[in-house]
Amino acid sequence: MIAFFLQILIMSTFRFQQFQIEDNKSTMKVGTDAVLLGIWTKIHPNCRNILDIGSGCGVISLMLAQKCDAHILGIDIDKNSIQQARQNAEISPWNKRVNFEEISLQNFCQPVRYQSFDIIVSNPPFFVNSLHSPHQGRNLSRHTDTLPYAALAKGVAYCLKKEGVFYTVLPTQSADILISLLQTESIFLQKCLQILSYPSAPPKRVLLCFSKEYKPLQTETFTLRHQNREFTDEYIQFTKEYYLW
Repeated sequence: MIAFFLQILIMSTFRFQQFQIEDNKSTMKVGTDAVLLGIWTKIHPNCRNILDIGSGCGVISLMLAQKCDAHILGIDIDKNSIQQARQNAEISPWNKRVNFEEISLQNFCQPVRYQSFDIIVSNPPFFVNSLHSPHQGRNLSRHTDTLPYAALAKGVAYCLKKEGVFYTVLPTQSADILISLLQTESIFLQKCLQILSYPSAPPKRVLLCFSKEYKPLQTETFTLRHQNREFTDEYIQFTKEYYLW
């Protein structure tokens, strides 16, 4: 366990049980948000195609490929991220059905190339009207300048099948914005998983599940670490199909 997390701190290669990820050139790195989202996303047996919006290095796409037979398309506006995602996919067991394209969601959602998806997943930029980093890549992955929540909501509404499901992860303080925008597109919040860093801490992240069918909201909480900083059994069990514990 210790060796795995030391690797996360000092290297750009992340080794999971069935694949590995290089992220040193990507604007969206491997991180807890992406891993939790990839694991939490539930794929029904009839799922045929998945869209990963803001795919970065491709970690979520490959996590989803591990647990289904669907074709997966990741899109991102950053050329280096797409190149690295393609390299990661090429050496994975699922290179025949995981692809990446350098394109914005806004340009992707055009009638001339219309495509609908059973599942859409996104670990989107989340800072709204906040101070920018001097590093342009970090701004692309973290700030909503190039993918405002309104554009994300409209893109999801455009590409999601009638019976489809949309999964995302956001800071708690930003979640209500996207929930409201999606509701105006007749896409409704179904499930919410509140992520606590420690048992006594307020949730800083939420995993959200939406669909075009209205259902009563299900809310749960998930704790990453004990007060002594050791990972909880809940987190270890949650990640056991992916991490090299």
